[in-house]
Amino acid sequence: MSKIIVGVDSTERSVDAVAFGRDMARATGAQVLLAAAYPYAPVPARVSGAQVREFLEGDAREVLTAAHEAIAELDGVSEHAIADPSPARALHKLASETGAGLIVVGSSHRGAIGRVLLGSTAVRVVHESPCAVAVVPREEWGYSRRAS
Repeated sequence: MSKIIVGVDSTERSVDAVAFGRDMARATGAQVLLAAAYPYAPVPARVSGAQVREFLEGDAREVLTAAHEAIAELDGVSEHAIADPSPARALHKLASETGAGLIVVGSSHRGAIGRVLLGSTAVRVVHESPCAVAVVPREEWGYSRRAS
């Protein structure tokens, strides 16, 4: 496996996904591609436009910067802010384009049961993925506590 995509967002579940992706990269020598989708579709409308896109992309880039800082010791980490209302589709497309061998996402963030249940994005990522998918249970290995 030469590339690992780690899907990140502004929720706590990303901490675990980033830490797991980091550990997999260390073990395999793979490159980490951090990816954050932001809900923008370039369709003509009164509420769409350059300012909206810049605002949403800026938020995604802040999430990517924070995730990158958490794994700064790794070489070759790249950041991908992707304009797509579907995070799953964005991750699938990036995996196909880059030949990634693994997509890592966090599990649902809704309460203690979220440690073992897939959230709606994770379910969509698993279905029709062009590569293997790892869904990291929340705090299963203490990543949320260790990553900081």
